[in-house]
Amino acid sequence: MGTNSESSNADFSKWMFLIGTAILFVSFFFEWYRFQAYSADGLLMVDWTLNLFIGWNTSISKADPPNESYHPKSLQEGFIISVIVIVLIFICVYGVAFKTIEKTNSTRQSQPFAYCNLLLIILNGYFLVILPYQYVLSDDLYFPFLKIVDLENNLKLNYTISYGYGLQILAFVALFPHTVFTVQTLKRFDTDEETLKATIEKAILKHQEVVPIDKYIVEEEIAIGATQKNDLATNILYKFNKRRR
Repeated sequence: MGTNSESSNADFSKWMFLIGTAILFVSFFFEWYRFQAYSADGLLMVDWTLNLFIGWNTSISKADPPNESYHPKSLQEGFIISVIVIVLIFICVYGVAFKTIEKTNSTRQSQPFAYCNLLLIILNGYFLVILPYQYVLSDDLYFPFLKIVDLENNLKLNYTISYGYGLQILAFVALFPHTVFTVQTLKRFDTDEETLKATIEKAILKHQEVVPIDKYIVEEEIAIGATQKNDLATNILYKFNKRRR
């Protein structure tokens, strides 16, 4: 019963992981963060959306003030890490489909893919936690959402996360169970292998007989010496009997 339950949980976490990789992949094609400003009469004056691939984009002419004055700085780290994550997604999907421990029966073959799973969820966490702190908050933007009034320019400013960030939250939740399960399984397999190896070595030492080589050498020398003495006595007796004749 316990084995069936564990197998069912493993299959469920595996499917959740695959769904999570699909959600994470799709998230890069949606806007990740949005910054807008409205005039007192509700006219859209500033509109900047952040996509991790293409950076900041606007539906208003970049040359129009005050849209240009609110232009956030570019985000190169987001593009580079996004490419790395997408490559990892394909590697992890291949690993889950063909290189799990159940299919390979080898921790050596499945271990690299387990580390890829762990790296994938770490980079997913980077988008959720570190990138907002490193980039958005340092650029005088607000996270995850805020509405304020710029009295100097008479604008209502709206800062908010967008669909891409929400999808990455869902992806993290879906990726987490299988990643933890894989790491724990590998750790348990390694522990079992080390225990089995230690048990085998202990059994070998317990039943291994020490060959008394020195004893055998002494016994052999005594036997050779006794043979030589017997041959000498026989030779002397033969010569004595020959003289008597």
